[in-house]
Amino acid sequence: MKTSHAGIIGAGIIGASLAHRLAKSGARVTVLDAGLPASGASGASFGWLNASYFATPAHHHLRVAALQAHRALDLELATGTNWQGSLWWEDSGPAFDAFAASLGELGYPVHPLSRRAFQALEPTVANPPERALYLPGEGAVDAAGLTHTLLATAASHGAQVWLSCPATGFCQRAGRVTGVSTAQGPLAADHVIIAAGVATPALLAPLGFALPRLPRPGLMLQTRPIAPLIGHMLVAPGQEVRQTRRGHLIAPAAASHQADTAEAINSLPGDLAQSTLNRLRAAARRRSGTGARGLRVAPGSG
Repeated sequence: MKTSHAGIIGAGIIGASLAHRLAKSGARVTVLDAGLPASGASGASFGWLNASYFATPAHHHLRVAALQAHRALDLELATGTNWQGSLWWEDSGPAFDAFAASLGELGYPVHPLSRRAFQALEPTVANPPERALYLPGEGAVDAAGLTHTLLATAASHGAQVWLSCPATGFCQRAGRVTGVSTAQGPLAADHVIIAAGVATPALLAPLGFALPRLPRPGLMLQTRPIAPLIGHMLVAPGQEVRQTRRGHLIAPAAASHQADTAEAINSLPGDLAQSTLNRLRAAARRRSGTGARGLRVAPGSG
């Protein structure tokens, strides 16, 4: 019996996840990427695993299922996911109450915290909020590291990963896609899966498909390792931040990036990094020891 061959365009976290599952199930898998694994958005992800932000109840339930899948994957591959939970006080007043109520109605684990309770959990945060929400089921993952782990596991099951090999189009016969075109030649495949992120619309256009995709560029700031400062994902007004197990602070370098509508980055990365550091320092009771030196500012998806 012929083994089905899947050609996957894109070696980010989506393509790597598909490669892992398909190769483990016995399929023949080839992954193509124009650059390096996780070199795009996956390599600059904030890594927050949550279902607290959602568009509709159905979307929320999908995100809850994704959290469950991440927990199962963590048990399977020891992904290093940190299930530290989140502390949220992005809104106040009626908006705070509405957010808490919407999560409670959906059965999402959420615990209101007083100022004192918040201080007990995060004593280094200056001006702690009067009220906050503790979301214990949330966590964070190094998306780039997870991508590399998934690709390595897929390779152990026979998958091939072709880097610096961009897809230029599709092979077709009798109105059916039969493979992927590259500058080096065609790759025949029984199934072609596009996991190319922002490059997807251009790939689909010659086939007559228009895939709407909003450009939302962003920058992610990562400091050099520092002593333990925070133990949870912090979701404050205008700024989110987390600390990795190795001590790095990671934060979006654009305030309120969840609601960002910008289609271009019009500030220098160093200026955005410094502004983000200033916000973090203002939020801390003691100096974190971070500075302009030792920072890594990575392009992300906002």
